[in-house]
Amino acid sequence: MPTPPKSPLDNSSCVGCHAISRDGRYMVSRLGGDINVAAIFDLTNDLSTNPPPVQYPVTNTLQRTFFASWRPDNKRIIVNETNNLRLLDTATGAAVTPTQGTLPASAATQPYWSPDGNSIAFFSEANNRGDALSVGNLSILPVTGPDAFGTVRRVHTASSIAGSTEDSYPSWSPDSKRIAFQNGTDARSNNQAGGALYLIHPPAARRFVWPKRRAATPAPRPSTSPTSRRLTSAATTG
Repeated sequence: MPTPPKSPLDNSSCVGCHAISRDGRYMVSRLGGDINVAAIFDLTNDLSTNPPPVQYPVTNTLQRTFFASWRPDNKRIIVNETNNLRLLDTATGAAVTPTQGTLPASAATQPYWSPDGNSIAFFSEANNRGDALSVGNLSILPVTGPDAFGTVRRVHTASSIAGSTEDSYPSWSPDSKRIAFQNGTDARSNNQAGGALYLIHPPAARRFVWPKRRAATPAPRPSTSPTSRRLTSAATTG
C-alpha cells in the first residue's frame, strides 16, 4: 500500500496501529497518529492504487479508534477510543450498541478477541489509552452472545509481581486457553529498564514466566504461533 488513504481528521497519510482478521483477509488500520478514524482493507484486493479501496467511506464522522481486534466471523471489531471500549460494525464502521450487558466505559484499553469468540482480553484500571500505559491489570470480558457481554473478571493484578505496575499487550493462544502478556512498569519498551512475558491460564489463574527470567530489556507485543509452541515479541535494545 504505497499511498494509504488520508485521514479526514488531520490529513495525514499513515497506516498506524493495525490488526489482521484471523482468516488473514482483512486489515483494520488507524489512519494517522494519535486517536484517529480507522479504515478496513480487503487484503485480497489490489491496494497499490491511489487511493486504495476501503470497505466503507472514511469520513470524520466515524468512531475514533486506537487499538482494535477482530471477532472471528469478521463482522465486528472491538476497539478502544481513549480509555473506553467500543464495538464496531465492519461493514459500515458504525458503533454497535450491545444487545445485553455493557462495555467498559473507562480505564480500559488494548482489547483482544479470543479465537473462539467467547472472550475479550483487555487491561482494566488503565491510566492511559494503551501506548504509554504504566498502570493496568489483565481482565476478561465474557462474550455471551451476538453483541452481548457479561461481567468483567480480573485474571491478573500487575502489582502481584514485585516491582511491576502494568500488564499490557494480550495475545490469546489459538485454542483460547492461555493469554500471553507483558508485565513491567511501562507498555513502551523504551520507557522501562526491564520486564517479562508471562503466560496465564485464566480459569485457574496459573501464571508462567516466559522466558524463565525477567529480561534485561522488555519484550512487548507478544504473539503466539499457530501451534502454541512459540512466542514472538518486539523489543527495544538501544
